[in-house]
Amino acid sequence: MAGRTRDVRLCATMLLGAMFVGVALLLVPVGGNVVTSIHRIKDMLVREEDILNSLQDLIASRSREKEEFTQFYNKRIQQIRSRNVTKTLRRLSHPNSIFSLIQTFADDYRPLRKISARWPKNAEAVLDKMANDEDVNGARLSLIRLQEMYGIKPRDMIKGNYLGHKGPSLTALDSFFVGRAAFDTKKYPESVEWFQAVLNLLKKSRGNRKDPASDPSSMGQIGSPEE
Repeated sequence: MAGRTRDVRLCATMLLGAMFVGVALLLVPVGGNVVTSIHRIKDMLVREEDILNSLQDLIASRSREKEEFTQFYNKRIQQIRSRNVTKTLRRLSHPNSIFSLIQTFADDYRPLRKISARWPKNAEAVLDKMANDEDVNGARLSLIRLQEMYGIKPRDMIKGNYLGHKGPSLTALDSFFVGRAAFDTKKYPESVEWFQAVLNLLKKSRGNRKDPASDPSSMGQIGSPEE
């Protein structure tokens, strides 16, 4: 009996994960397109080295651009080859994991995008296969969509608890900008819930400064996340 109960709970957790991820992906644009499949996000992990190699070939004849790109390329290739892709892919059954992945790729590739304006158009198109700031905002909106559809409290979402489907937490900074995305799209009740959850998180952190998800220092300067 205990074994059957455990199996039921496991199946329920898996179904919740698939349901949440499916809804989350409906609102996450990548490269200007709406993502309707987890495979597009997985490609950013699995095909990143191929994408960088393609970029390298496309700007090979441009000395200045090549020099700037090579600095990024060499450092990034080392990171890619030391990454445990299989372990990361397994985590993509949780909305916060997907959000964090998109956020990380957008942050990591922001310096490259700043110099891409001088690249050939076809090189820019290849770079668009990686997540950018618009994708991050889409990911924030997907979390708000889950909040609306399933009545999940932001305080639980921040902790990684989606109706019992548990995963990684969100940082105070990420949570603040989810709230701001709700405010910017005139979802005022939802934004208030996010801001209140962040405020409570910061208050609680006064006695627990070692928690990176609740450390006030992780908030940085309140402004644009890309500034």
